[in-house]
Amino acid sequence: MCGKWSQLPLQQSNWGFDEYLRFGGSGKYWNIQARTYTVNGKGVPLREGEYLPDRMHNFVVDFILTA
Repeated sequence: MCGKWSQLPLQQSNWGFDEYLRFGGSGKYWNIQARTYTVNGKGVPLREGEYLPDRMHNFVVDFILTA
């Protein structure tokens, strides 16, 4: 799973996802708006100048290529 997840109280792992990247807010893609995102249950800081949709894209491509 990759994307926004804030509608449900359960986490992605409760729904059967082994790998996921999630963020909690819509429209918050730069580190001045959102400080962290979550990968497989662990908070990851958004680096200076890192655009979250690019990070999400890379996560999905890496998942597809290693599957």
